[in-house]
Amino acid sequence: MAPSPSIERIHTDVLIIGAGAAGLRAAIETRKKNVDVLIVCKGKVGRSGATFYPSSPTRGIQASSGIGIDTVDRHIQDILNVGLGEADYNLAEILASEAPKRLEDLLTFGVGLAKRDGEIIREPGCFSKVPRAAIIENVGDFASCLINNVNRMGGKLYEQLQIVKLFVTDNRIYGALGIGKAGEVVEIYAKAVIIAAGGGAGVFKNTLTHPEQVGDSYVLAVEVGARIRNIEFFQIMLGTFRPDYMGFFPIDLFRKSPVFRDAKGDSIFDKYISEDELNIAFAHRATHFLFSTRDSSKWIDVAVEDAYKSSAVSVNVDVKMFEIAPFAHAFNRGIVINERCETSVDGLYACGEAATGMHGADRIGGNMLSATQVFGARAGLYAAEKSSRTINDGNPFRYELPPIDCNNGLSISDLRVAIRDIKDVIFDCALVIRSRKKCVNSLLILESINNLIENAKIKDAQDSRLYFSLTNALKFSVILIKAILSRREAIGPHYIIE
Repeated sequence: MAPSPSIERIHTDVLIIGAGAAGLRAAIETRKKNVDVLIVCKGKVGRSGATFYPSSPTRGIQASSGIGIDTVDRHIQDILNVGLGEADYNLAEILASEAPKRLEDLLTFGVGLAKRDGEIIREPGCFSKVPRAAIIENVGDFASCLINNVNRMGGKLYEQLQIVKLFVTDNRIYGALGIGKAGEVVEIYAKAVIIAAGGGAGVFKNTLTHPEQVGDSYVLAVEVGARIRNIEFFQIMLGTFRPDYMGFFPIDLFRKSPVFRDAKGDSIFDKYISEDELNIAFAHRATHFLFSTRDSSKWIDVAVEDAYKSSAVSVNVDVKMFEIAPFAHAFNRGIVINERCETSVDGLYACGEAATGMHGADRIGGNMLSATQVFGARAGLYAAEKSSRTINDGNPFRYELPPIDCNNGLSISDLRVAIRDIKDVIFDCALVIRSRKKCVNSLLILESINNLIENAKIKDAQDSRLYFSLTNALKFSVILIKAILSRREAIGPHYIIE
């Protein structure tokens, strides 16, 4: 018989799930209220999650300078316009109004911003014409600054602990269950919990975020009764395999008449768009990285994905060759929150990419990082206040772990193959070209995968984390496909062909 995993019990005032920019900012604000805070991270702090994942060495953060047309009111209006009617006005107003102060906080924390002649450089960002986005020069230093401030203020960090279940009684949160690297079990009793574990782009085989981001935030929330909304709205962009793996395809190259060809050397655009229309599409795409149905540049992504699924796609620009494909990036929508970052579950908060409302169907480039700081700070503040007036009555945790069978259980290889199969299914039906027929068929395939792993045993307790990543990827994929099927009109990044 396999030995039972060890059990550790921890008590804290506030538990923060996720140690990206939102989770760390929440921890800083929580400690200002002098309450205990524990931040748990699925991977290594500062090296995992979407914020600090090295798809780009720099990051933009939208915050109004108050100079000329760059006003808070203009920022609010831009959010609403770019969101195509899907952004919440109150949350958009909070984001735009508080972003300048949160940018000042980053400077206080020691974060370096790009400057010219002593002044902060500002750029427009995708879908925006106003130069509002300050540029964080080094993502690694950004992470270090936030981590150092959390440590200085007495926040506790727990690395490589995967939260697999939240505990609720009478619609009130009281703790969470974590699985450590070696399969050890950690029971965490908390008076308030903040979900800041990012989005779900890791369920796609091509992703510009960390591949472990398989929708944990959304699955944890849904399973305790919190609401999510419009997760069919997420960012898709062209990325490169060569010369750099997982790099952004530089949009300035669209001004140089790039030539896109399939493996046979044929143009990939002939069946979608005329040459004159293609030049207009290139002009549009030179202003934003992201796929959107808002302009004719959508045909670039549609043609690239169509060709990529049958062969490689190459781009030749000024004798430089790129191999490209569509990649999933950040989610614009997610867990429903109010102005206090509260979900529909008492004591459960959400912020960062996990949360929704402040962005719409499309999102201004740099607004996500602004949201991590604005709503991270708010979540930390209100969770701290909640914990100070809450008594945790210590209800016992009830849960089941996957049974262990050293001889006949699923191996790590089995689990990884199942995750790969899920990523292939989702990529085929839920990225750029979304077909209702394919989505329905994909649900059947996912159901068959679920039948194979449901009630399955694993070979070793150390495999528990991967098992839960698999089940979360499966659950989130079903949620995502159903969201896609529920929306019939094309809007923002949602392009459905039937």
